[in-house]
Formats: sequence, structure tokens, C-alpha cells
Amino acid sequence: MRRINERFGIAQHQHLQPTDAVLVAGAGVQTPADPAEAVLPCKAAGTTAASTVGFRARRSPAEPAEGMPAGRYAHHNIKQRQLVDRRTVPSLTNTPVRAPARQRPSPRRAAQRRRRLLGRRVGALLLAALVVVGYSVGGALFRRGNDTLAQRLAEWGRDHHLNWAVTRLEQAQYDLNAPKTGGTLAGGIPTAAGERHTTKPVPTVPHSPAPASLQPLVAAPAPGEGSWQDVVFDKGLPAVRITYLRPDDGHSSYLAAVMWLDPKLLSGRLHEGIVDPGGTWNTPDHITPALASTVAAAIPGGFRTNRGPVGNRGGYYDQGRTAEPLRVGAASLVIAAGGMVSIGQWGRDVSMNPSVRSIRQNLDLLVDGGTVNPTCSSGSTPVWGYGVGNSSYVPRTGIGQRADGALVFVNSPVTSVCSLGRLLAQAGAVRGMQLDINYDWSIGYYFTHEAGTVHPHVTRDNQSKGPGHYFTSQSRDFVAFYLR
Repeated sequence: MRRINERFGIAQHQHLQPTDAVLVAGAGVQTPADPAEAVLPCKAAGTTAASTVGFRARRSPAEPAEGMPAGRYAHHNIKQRQLVDRRTVPSLTNTPVRAPARQRPSPRRAAQRRRRLLGRRVGALLLAALVVVGYSVGGALFRRGNDTLAQRLAEWGRDHHLNWAVTRLEQAQYDLNAPKTGGTLAGGIPTAAGERHTTKPVPTVPHSPAPASLQPLVAAPAPGEGSWQDVVFDKGLPAVRITYLRPDDGHSSYLAAVMWLDPKLLSGRLHEGIVDPGGTWNTPDHITPALASTVAAAIPGGFRTNRGPVGNRGGYYDQGRTAEPLRVGAASLVIAAGGMVSIGQWGRDVSMNPSVRSIRQNLDLLVDGGTVNPTCSSGSTPVWGYGVGNSSYVPRTGIGQRADGALVFVNSPVTSVCSLGRLLAQAGAVRGMQLDINYDWSIGYYFTHEAGTVHPHVTRDNQSKGPGHYFTSQSRDFVAFYLR
């Protein structure tokens, strides 16, 4: 041990612990023989200016002192190094050493940092937007009703300023599946399913006169084309009749259905939909089992009641409430308190009075005075709704009123606005209006009753919705006709 103390310049009477400091008199530095063991001077707290605290410089753990075996005294070297490590050196001189200045990041690293920060912010905004949009779309997808996924997404898009996108998709679908021209009618004119008439007619009951057969619009009509078939009876009298004919001479392989309704035997009723017009109403949004016992026919309402670019350009009134403001000059389906239905121009043919119960407006009159509106071929304009265009041959529906008061409903798979007007006029309508259009919404039904059981029937075999469509909740309004 003595040799070790002498080697490191420590007096024998100084018994230092590994954590002690060596006080050296004077301002000089005690320099041992080995330069690597030099003591560094440092001003010690609480001492005079002439006193310093000596700390021995650190040596590499693998480097033994000169003249000292590496293995035998290696632990002494470690203890001496611990003496330095366990002290904090405030300064190597009497002048404090400043910390090195923080280096500024390089422009490249700063730009990377800004990009990362911007990416995080944009990602957060996109995530928030996705949450909001997802919640909105989810509400549309999971609401009540029997609309298809495509219908729900399309209606959500139109309600959220994406009408342009929906219209382009519809146009693309139309271009890929444009109806063929020419051709022959496969299978001929179908026989409509109807009630077996066994009740003796009651001639004293008010009813409309029987209509004459319709003149086909093609040069070579099929047998039975345009002839009426009685399908629903009330008190032994035909309340609903149906016939089929080609929509025009250019689409001779398609059949349009025309349904005749007697308003003197039938009572009309407007049913509100969950979305159109929305809200809470006394009338159910579907044909309930209680109503099904007397239902005779059901047809769609008009365009959306949202006053948008594809809206009905008109109003909606029912049960003393105005869901959409009524427009003077609009084509209007008006239902009186007793269920009598009238078709006309609002403010001219029909107007508000105490007997009015329901009003469903849609666009302008397509047939007026038995003549088709000459603006029917004016292209895609707000007058007839945007969509794929007025000249496109798509499924369309319409309703008109004959001079004797009877109603005629048209459901055609391939029809332009003008050809729909010609079908209504051919059916005897003096005033007529377009209802809903396109594949998903051009539908129509009649209902037969046998032994207390109601049987729904489609007016057109290739329409998109099945017979029981109106027995479940509807997103859009519709008009049903019930036996009086």
C-alpha cells in the first residue's frame, strides 16, 4: 500500500477514501512522474484562493500505470478513476466554462420536421372529416326503409352537394346499358292477373264510364295491344283496369303499362316518406295490414321535396301542414277531404280551399289541354329535372286526368319526357304530369282481394321493386288508392 501511495504522490499520513478529495497547498499542481496521473486544479467551494481541489485525470480502463502490473493492481486504478467520476467538476480554471452553443438544425432537417408536422395536422383533419362523413353516411345506410344500398348512397350524395357526381354515374350507366331500338315483342301482350268477377254490378253506384281501347303507337300492333283488362272490382264495377302498348315506334321490343283508376270508386291518400318529406305525420309511411284490406292501387310521388337541382320545383301540403311552399303554376295532384283526386296547374285549375286535404306538386304540366308541352325536348333543364337528360330513354312514370274525371297512370321502361307525354295523351289525359323517374323509382302496383287475402301485383314485369314493396316503410312519399 505504501508503494502505491508513493506512486500517486499521496503522503502516508493521508488516509483517503475513494470519495475524498486531495487538498494541495499553493496554486501549483502536484505532478507525479507519470504525466497521465496529473492532478487538475479547480477552485473548491468554501476554500481560499490559494487552495484547490485536486482531481486525478482519468486513465483508460485497459491502461495500467507505468511500472505497475496490469492484473495485480488493476482494482486500484478503478478506485482512483471512481474518485474522479463521483465528483462534478465545476470548472477546470477559475473562469467558468460556458456550455457550447446549441447548433441550429440544417435546412434539410428543418424542412423534414416541418413536413412531418404538416403531415400530422393534415392527417388529423382528414381523420376528423372521415369521422363526420362516416357518421352521416352511416345514418343514411342504416335508416329504416327498404331502399337498396345504391339508392341510399345516391340520395345521400344528392343531399350533400354531390349531385354532379351522381348524375355522371347515372349517365355512364345509361351509356353502357342504353335501350336497344327496333326489335319484336317477345311473348306478345301479357294477361294481367285480376280478380274473378262474381258480384253483380250495382249500376246506381256512381262510377266513371268504361274507356275505349287505346290506339297503339306502332305501325304493326300486337293482338290485344291497347285493350283494357279489368283487374280490381268494387261493388261489381271495375275500379282498376290495365293495358299494355309499345312506348313508341322506335322501341318496339318494350311494353309500357297504363293503369286506369276510377276516382268515384276509389279514395286517394298521400303517404309521407321517412326522408321525403320527412317529419312526423298521422298517415303511416307504408300500407299497414289494416289499410291493406281495402287498398286497390299505389303509385310513386314526384321528385325529391328538397328544393334542390333535382327537386320537384314545387310544394308539399298535407293534413293542414306545409312541408314545402306551394308554387303557382306547378303541376299539382290535389286530394280533397273525401278522397277525390284532381290533376291541374296550381292557381289555374286547382287552388287552396277548405276541402283540400293534400297537395303534391311536381315540375310543370307535361300535358295541358290534351297537348304535350313543347318544352319537353329542351334538354337537361330545371323545368323537367336534371339527371341524364330529358331526351334519354329511361324508366319514367306519370299520371293524367281524362275529361270524364278518370285517372290514367303510365309506367314505362323506355321513355323520354316527350314520349311519356305522348303516352299520357294517348291514354286520354287532358292534363298530365310527370312523377318519379329512373330505374329504382319507376314503379306501380295494383292489389286484388280473394277470400279476405290481399295480393299485390306489379304493373310492369321488369320494374325494379317487387309486389310487396309498399308494405314496408318508405323513404319517399307515395299515393295509394283505397276502395270506398
